[in-house]
This record gives sequence, structure tokens and C-alpha cells, in this order.
Amino acid sequence: MRYADGLLSVVAVEDDSGRATEGDGLQPLAPLDGARFYAVEVAFECRAAICDQPPQADLALRLFDGSRIAPRPRTALIGQDTLAPVALGRITRGWLVFEIPRVGVVQALEVLPPVGDAVEIGLEGVR
Repeated sequence: MRYADGLLSVVAVEDDSGRATEGDGLQPLAPLDGARFYAVEVAFECRAAICDQPPQADLALRLFDGSRIAPRPRTALIGQDTLAPVALGRITRGWLVFEIPRVGVVQALEVLPPVGDAVEIGLEGVR
């Protein structure tokens, strides 16, 4: 999906991930009781002069019950990249980790750019 500061696409998802960690840790985290980790790998192409906080938009997972869950702060997947600052025309790829209810059904990734309307990226069929 395209917006003023960039182009964002979903590359892969990892449902019920056992590889979530905080900071630079190598030890997997345990989700809250009744929750699971849902990771989304995205590719972001910078379309502004400098993209110092890719994806330059607020993101949330939208569940079928209407809930919106933001990425878990300071959480990554062990051994995987996170989004890095880039300049115009460059692409960065990385994983975002969400903590969602064990019974939650993910419908889409919601993208809210600083300017413009929110847009959703469907996650059906993404592996």
C-alpha cells in the first residue's frame, strides 16, 4: 500500500511465534496467560527524503471482533531484522511483533499515515 512517506507491503506472518524477545535478548518471551505472539514481516520503501522511523505510520492489527492491537514495544524476533532508518528510494525489511488473545482472529494490518486516511492490508493467505 502506498502513502505519502512510503510504500508498505506484508512479506510474511508467523502466528503463535515462539521467537519473540525483548531488546537485544536471545531468550524467548512467554506471552501473557491467554495470549500469543503474532509477528508480521514488512517491507517499507522510503518515499520521503529521510525515513527515520519506518514505516512512518502507526500500525495495528485489526481482529475480527473490531479490536485494534499496536505492535509490542521493544520486541523483536530472535535472529531477525527490525525496520531500520533509510533515505529516499531505499527499502528496509523487518518484523513487527503483536501480542494478541489466543482466541483472537486476525483480519488485517491497519496503517494510519500521518496524513490521509487509514488503509488496511489483508493478511489472508500470507504465510
